[in-house]
Amino acid sequence: MPSWNEILSVLVLVGIGYMIGYFELLKIDVIKKKHPKESSHRSKKKAGKGKGVDSRH
Repeated sequence: MPSWNEILSVLVLVGIGYMIGYFELLKIDVIKKKHPKESSHRSKKKAGKGKGVDSRH
């Protein structure tokens, strides 16, 4: 049987690794969510300019 110290140390290491991986996934999700919003705003601005040009003509 492993000692309690060994069990606790393994649990702590697994917990820390899990937390780091979880936060890395959150960062990736945030980055992915930000870029589509920026591109959608840009595309809306382009569409607005296009409509303005069409209405002038």
